Amino acid sequence: MGPSVYAGLGLLVLSGIVVALTTMGGGRDRAGDLSADPGTVLSRSPGLRGIFEVLSSRMDAHLAGAERQRKLSQALENAGSALRSGEWATMVVLAVIGALIVGLVFSGFVGGFLAAVATWLIFRWRLKRGVEKRRELFAEQLPESLQIMAGSLRSGMSLLQSMETLSKESQSPSAEEFKRVMAENRLGRDLNESMRDMAERLESEDFVWVVGAVEINREVGGDLAEILDRVGNTVRQRERVRGQARALSAEGRMSGYTLLALPPIAFVAIGFTNPSYVELMTGTVPGVLLLFVTILMMLIGTVWMRSLIKAEL
Repeated sequence: MGPSVYAGLGLLVLSGIVVALTTMGGGRDRAGDLSADPGTVLSRSPGLRGIFEVLSSRMDAHLAGAERQRKLSQALENAGSALRSGEWATMVVLAVIGALIVGLVFSGFVGGFLAAVATWLIFRWRLKRGVEKRRELFAEQLPESLQIMAGSLRSGMSLLQSMETLSKESQSPSAEEFKRVMAENRLGRDLNESMRDMAERLESEDFVWVVGAVEINREVGGDLAEILDRVGNTVRQRERVRGQARALSAEGRMSGYTLLALPPIAFVAIGFTNPSYVELMTGTVPGVLLLFVTILMMLIGTVWMRSLIKAEL
């Protein structure tokens, strides 16, 4: 087997490690002391974990106050990750450096560059997918959440009490988001403002309707339970239409995934059967240019196919 084959296999293994690393982080406190002395951190966590903590602390100090830290922290929070921005950035840097070294050893400069870019893209995709999945889960749980709130209001509870009940009985991420709203309310923040921020954070148009219904009810009065029932029925119908759209576009999505996966799979397969052919692509200037053109065309095709199969509701 040629060097390109080993590089391809190394990329596959590295991709699995990266995905596993980006899903870890449970049980950590996001509000950890970022100003702790690196030596103290290392003494508390000896070995590789201690080194990682030191690097994360340095990265946090480097990113402190920067706009990119705020955006990264917000994205990690929206994805439900317990990692701090410094920890995530350190993990990315270490993984990219590792991929670059593996690629340089087995496939030269081109292989190292492609491995590093692929690793970075995998991290970005995993974070973005985590945010999207959490928002999708919230949208699926919203009709049931509104039903719980309406039932609590009918039983004589106030709006705050019904939200407290919802935060205890619902599942993640709804429970976490409503707990956050209740915590902000206890600290003196206006309920409507907290709910509007929640809708903006989750990018939920359906929950914007709920916020509007609550605001109108608090100003002019009325039967909030009945209003929430109607909003819940509307949201449920919209979710059913979304499900139908996803089912109708499933064939297009599968075709897109297949077309996107064929070139790299074919590249690795040819590396097994005819290594010299692959070496012409990675060891010559025209071959390298063709690889870059191929990657660019695949990216354009991916964006194009996503726009064709994405249903806006």
